[in-house]
Amino acid sequence: MTNPRTSKTRRRIAWEAACLLLYRREQEIYRAKLVAGKRICGGWVPRRELPTNQEVLDELARISEPGACLNEPNFDDAELNWLEAKAKLSPRTEKIVSQSDTAWFSDSLDQPIQDSRPECIDDWQQLVALLRPLENIRMPPPFFQTGDALFHSLQAFEHAATIAPYDQEFLLAALLHEVGRAVDTRDPVTATLELLADDVSDRTLWLIENLPEANKIHLGTIGHRCLKRLRENESYEELILLSDCDRQACASQANVRQVEEAMEYIAAIGEM
Repeated sequence: MTNPRTSKTRRRIAWEAACLLLYRREQEIYRAKLVAGKRICGGWVPRRELPTNQEVLDELARISEPGACLNEPNFDDAELNWLEAKAKLSPRTEKIVSQSDTAWFSDSLDQPIQDSRPECIDDWQQLVALLRPLENIRMPPPFFQTGDALFHSLQAFEHAATIAPYDQEFLLAALLHEVGRAVDTRDPVTATLELLADDVSDRTLWLIENLPEANKIHLGTIGHRCLKRLRENESYEELILLSDCDRQACASQANVRQVEEAMEYIAAIGEM
C-alpha cells in the first residue's frame, strides 16, 4: 500500500481528485479526495493525511487551463517543499487562505463544486455530505425491504430522537452508522469509523463500532466474553437502545426528516 504521508503521494491524490471533479465523477471535494486516496494508496486514507481542499483546487486550476496535460505531474523539490508548508497550515490559516478558492471555478463551469470543508462552521455540512451517497446504496438482508441505506439511516434517527431527543452523541450514532457502506460494502463498519474518526466523539464511535455485536444480543449469537465487555462500558444501555433503533428501521414506508433537517436538529442540541 502506498504511503499517503509522502508529499508526492499527497499531490497524486490531489491530481486524481481534481480529475474526478473536472469530469463530474464527484461533486464534492471531500468525497473526491476519499475516492482518489483509495485509488492511489490502495486503501482508505485518514482525513488528516489527505491533501487539503486548497491543494485539490490548485491542481484543478492547473489541469483546467487550455492545453494542460492531464498526465500525472512530476514535481521538483521546491514544489514539494511548498506543498509541505501548505499542509502544515493551521485550520484557521488555511480557511483564510481558502476564502476565495472556488471563485474562479464558478466562473469557468456551469455548476460550482460543493466545497465541504471539515473545519469550523462546515463540520455539520461535512457529515451531511457523507450521508448523501447512501441514497444510491441498497441495504442487505434483513433490511432489503427498506430500500436504500439513507432511508434506513433516517428511520433509525427518528426512532433515536423519540428515545433520547437530547443525546447528541447517540443521535449522531443512529444517523451516521451506515455512512461507510457508500465506500466499502464488504466492511462498512470499519469504513464508517475511518470516515468519522476526526468528526465525532469517542462515545459515538464506540456505539457505531459495537452496534453489530449488540444486534447479536437480540439474535442470541453473541459470545459470553464479548457480552461481558460491552456490559462493562457506561454506554451499554444506549448501545442496546441503538440496536433497537437499527432493527426497527426496516419499514418500506415511513415519515422521516430530510438529511439537512435531521442534522440541523442534532446541531441545535449543542447550542442549547
